[in-house]
Amino acid sequence: MNKGMHTVLGPEARFEGSLDFEGDVRIDGFFRGDIVSRDRLVVGEGARIEGTVRVGTLILNGTIEGVVIASQGAELESPGRLVGELHTPALQVARGVILDGTVHMTDGGVELAVVPEEPVDAQSHLISG
Repeated sequence: MNKGMHTVLGPEARFEGSLDFEGDVRIDGFFRGDIVSRDRLVVGEGARIEGTVRVGTLILNGTIEGVVIASQGAELESPGRLVGELHTPALQVARGVILDGTVHMTDGGVELAVVPEEPVDAQSHLISG
């Protein structure tokens, strides 16, 4: 697979299941399930993800509800919204971002295989609208 930017879900798309990818991927639609990659995930402004996200780098402009493990770093950009749990060694948060949950930062980085002992139940934090 070419390691360029790939759009997996457009703005009108809905998907439930698992996504494992290489290269940079952008999601602009709705995704429920597990996402795994050592590369970069870009979550577009209108996008919504519910589930567990394990990636190298996360760029968030949309909404994620669940557990996020970003082994290299996370950039939360306005109007991004993260509800749940974030594990990352490096974090950048812009003004206007909503971060409702727990952030775990470590000096040595985070392994993608690490799963919190008690993952946050994304269903308990549903955002209306």
